[in-house]
Amino acid sequence: MIIPTFIFVFGADVKTAGTASLIISLPTVLVGVVRYWRQGAYRSRDPLVDVAAPMAAGSAVGAVAGAGLVGILPAGMLKLALGLILAVSSIKMLRGVAKRSAVPLRPENR
Repeated sequence: MIIPTFIFVFGADVKTAGTASLIISLPTVLVGVVRYWRQGAYRSRDPLVDVAAPMAAGSAVGAVAGAGLVGILPAGMLKLALGLILAVSSIKMLRGVAKRSAVPLRPENR
């Protein structure tokens, strides 16, 4: 939500919003990872391999693709693409929440 906030609330262009988002996100994520690591939250590597590695790979691909498109596509088209990505992500997330909440209770848990 950082990029849309910069664009729609502060009136930043897409390039500035994307750059500012990275500048804000990287230190925040780093602090969170270090704190969880110090608390022993990463005893098992499974979550890192199953979740973090694919997300990191996707982020790297997206960053390279986005950086390449910034100089080619007009800002309006980038805003539209960002909006579509956010809308699709929101719908997928809401469907996942609905599926988890729709799981019926077992008779012994009622």
